Amino acid sequence: MARVFHHMYFLENACKVQVDTLAARCGVRFRHFRRVLVSLLAVTCLTLTHAEEAWPSRPITLVVPGQPGSGNDVTGRALAKELGARLGVPIIVENRSGGRGAVAMQFVARAKPDGYTLVVVIASTAVILPAITQKMVFSLKDFVPVSMYTGLPTVVVVSSASKFGSMQDLIAQSRKAPGTINYGNGSTLSQMAMEMLNLQAGTGLVAIPYRGPAEAMTDLYGGRIDVDVEAVSAAYSGIKSGQARPLAILGAKRSSALPEVPTMAELGFKDFDFNGWGGIMAPAATPRDIVERLQKAIAEALQSPALQQQFANLMVDALPSSSQEFAARIRDETAKYERIARGANIPKE
Repeated sequence: MARVFHHMYFLENACKVQVDTLAARCGVRFRHFRRVLVSLLAVTCLTLTHAEEAWPSRPITLVVPGQPGSGNDVTGRALAKELGARLGVPIIVENRSGGRGAVAMQFVARAKPDGYTLVVVIASTAVILPAITQKMVFSLKDFVPVSMYTGLPTVVVVSSASKFGSMQDLIAQSRKAPGTINYGNGSTLSQMAMEMLNLQAGTGLVAIPYRGPAEAMTDLYGGRIDVDVEAVSAAYSGIKSGQARPLAILGAKRSSALPEVPTMAELGFKDFDFNGWGGIMAPAATPRDIVERLQKAIAEALQSPALQQQFANLMVDALPSSSQEFAARIRDETAKYERIARGANIPKE
């Protein structure tokens, strides 16, 4: 900015003689003509300033809800590397855990909306947490969706020693004896999926709360719970080692990692999509042109063979979207999870 005013000073003095002469010839009083000149110079100043501060001109912070090494962290860092290469600036990943993602969301909601602070957001935080929480510390109105970037296939599993050989077996037994079959509730997504099954199929599965997926899977292997819902990536090693048996995929399409496992849609259930997903959001007042540039750069990053291979190794899908598509998914899923919470009488905490 100092350099701009320096240029303005010399420009004004260099033009002084010409201004006086032109003003005299046109019969315009100098002070009026000079006011016009200053206005033009101000426009020039703003133009130069904008050019000097074109986005992005410094590192971008990507806030991840969760600890280093978590699934969100690993996929977020992988995206950040490719995205930074396309934007021409480093993207610094900052972990903020707590409140099932609410701490990170609240931090970014309060950040300056200049495109330099973004957040990784997942389904559990964005659309499920509001349905089961009484007092939220953030609102989705505080954000603008930029793009989705990954999909996380989920699977219903039982222990290899289980008497249930198929999803149909599980449903039939639960209908026959409601309340006798339990499931591991290690995440809000697994809870919503199984409560939707109760509502649609008339089953009576009972939730057993866990602090996280790892504890639920351990108890599944040990026969202390009957069924569990997990990300394919979390359940895969147990399935391949013979400790667990997959019954159904909860997404709209089969998982490439478990191609032999049918989807719930193939088993006759409509709108039964409980795959997880990850996306990028920015503070609500972030300029539209910055959001569009980010969305385009994310789409390009997801075409990277290196990133696609890394996602394949993690058993997640690259899932680009426009800002509008992402907003529509958030809107639709928010309504869906609110309906499930009401239908299952899940109290807001």
